[in-house]
Amino acid sequence: PLLFIITFPVFELGMYWGWEPSMWTVIGLFVCWVTVLALHIINHTTNKAGRKNTFAVHERKRTFYFTSEKQKACFYNVFMKFTAILSSLVLVVIMLFSAITGFTRPESFAKYRHDISTAVSNFSLTDLRNAFSDYDGGFDLFGIKTVGGTNGGVLGKTAGISFNGSTALKVVTPKFSNTLYLRGYVAGVYNDNSWTPVDVNGNEDTFSDDFEQGKIWVQDLDYDLIQRKYADLTPAQISVSVLGASKKFVYAPYASLYSSDGNTDDKKMRPTTESYVKLSSTKYSLYYFDPSLIEERLEALPEAIATEVPALSVNKDRGVDAYSEFVHQKYMDVSKSDELDKAYKEILSEYLGVDIYHKGDWTYEEISTAIRNYFSDNFTYTLEPGVTPKGEDFIDYFLGTQKEGYCSYFATAGAELLRMFGYPSRYVEGYVVLNSQLGEPKDDSTYEVSVKDKCAHAWAEVFIDNAGWYPAEFTPGYDNDNPNLTQQEKDPKEVTTTKSTESKPTTTTQNGGQGGTTSVVTKKPANSSKASTTKKTNSASNGHGAGVMSGAGKTSVSSRITENNSDHGSFVGIFITLGGLLLIGFGVVVHRDVKVKKMRSELSNGDNRSRTVAVYRYMLK
Repeated sequence: PLLFIITFPVFELGMYWGWEPSMWTVIGLFVCWVTVLALHIINHTTNKAGRKNTFAVHERKRTFYFTSEKQKACFYNVFMKFTAILSSLVLVVIMLFSAITGFTRPESFAKYRHDISTAVSNFSLTDLRNAFSDYDGGFDLFGIKTVGGTNGGVLGKTAGISFNGSTALKVVTPKFSNTLYLRGYVAGVYNDNSWTPVDVNGNEDTFSDDFEQGKIWVQDLDYDLIQRKYADLTPAQISVSVLGASKKFVYAPYASLYSSDGNTDDKKMRPTTESYVKLSSTKYSLYYFDPSLIEERLEALPEAIATEVPALSVNKDRGVDAYSEFVHQKYMDVSKSDELDKAYKEILSEYLGVDIYHKGDWTYEEISTAIRNYFSDNFTYTLEPGVTPKGEDFIDYFLGTQKEGYCSYFATAGAELLRMFGYPSRYVEGYVVLNSQLGEPKDDSTYEVSVKDKCAHAWAEVFIDNAGWYPAEFTPGYDNDNPNLTQQEKDPKEVTTTKSTESKPTTTTQNGGQGGTTSVVTKKPANSSKASTTKKTNSASNGHGAGVMSGAGKTSVSSRITENNSDHGSFVGIFITLGGLLLIGFGVVVHRDVKVKKMRSELSNGDNRSRTVAVYRYMLK
């Protein structure tokens, strides 16, 4: 009875607030109710020790039970009525409260609803060991630092990030060019200093059925478009083992075919209607297209895919047009921010040379380069930016006051700026792998890479019509580089004799696809004729040695990471575990000591009657 009375109102409240539990959780709850009720019925209908009185207590087990059939019937009749009335009252009170006050579910509950639903639907026994390291292999006991810099779209809650040297993923792949972006968590709604995935209701989902008819998922869109345009291309195959990374998401390259993951039954991948793909097995393989194969044809990605619209008109039966319309509706909302408006205007005037923006006059490459250079010139990359003050908006504080941060800071502001320039965008967390990290090939010409927690990253993602989603990198120092890695970690083949090497400025050119950016911006002169010029040229270090970043005369140490981080992280974990065990042992000893002292006091003090009662009570225990 207590189980039902306690759980049902919670279940009822959860349904009202919009929590949509998985079917197995509902079935499990009903099975629990029925099982416990059945056990109690068996217990109450059993004749115990021949007792005839109405209510009795079992001396040895100290359990209470009915001995009268009449009293049993009366009790259950009253209990069922009470439960029905209580549950109805809960529902009526909620409805009256909502009707009288006009109260509706606040938007802030969207994140909690999503987190609860995701946790319930993705729960497995393997997640228990990952409970305290859910995001990228680490968790700080006192909530000061988040390992890897990515934590499910939550922004500004930690003072900084650190690395413990843990292995997040094991990847086996053919050789690739530039940087391999492994997309994991995907979110498109910024609210209350966090990113959450876009909710898709039945009326808005006009594309899923069309994709399913083509035997693909909406997440397969960019793979499908490349395959249709370049039918003679051979896709590469990547194998991934998820170790220390969050077990909620599939980590995969762009232009991947998610619907063919090499697993079957309950281990097969489970996509959401939109955004990320749920992880069902920690080992999987996917086919994907390496952008370098397309670049060999002297065509850029993704613009080249988007140019020949007539050649892609056959995709209408697969929901491409409907999905594109959905994306432009859902991924264009811009946060109300004065500092964001100031940044937009500064990019227009200082980096594009215009006062009014017309999207058709500029290419995506020019816009993304202007945004990237704005960040490089005016902001600093650091692993310890501090927390966002309570009551402050994350974007406002970052752009207006803080002006320093790590990847999730730049990804958030970059995604919002892309929307202001007319490009649908969203926020992504995952891992990045440099082509220099491949090391020596195996016998089958594939490469095995241990992707460490230092490779955790966040970036923006842009949608190009008739091309799909592609990464948009705005974090300084990540131009085909990773400032958090040492030179030895970046290039395992290179033997270094010193712990740090001198950083040299580099200038790279945008070559699209999985990675690649440019530091040269095309400025729009006043006469509206396009010309190439360099605006606020900046030097971005390649992250060698101590990871020194320079931009507009600013220099900051970005990581303070040494080669001993792995050992240090292991020792810290051991000490925390031993400390916890010692605390538990100390608590047990103290608790027993208190109990013994209390018992001695009760047996020694007071009158004979109280001491006799105490003796009998302790004897029963």
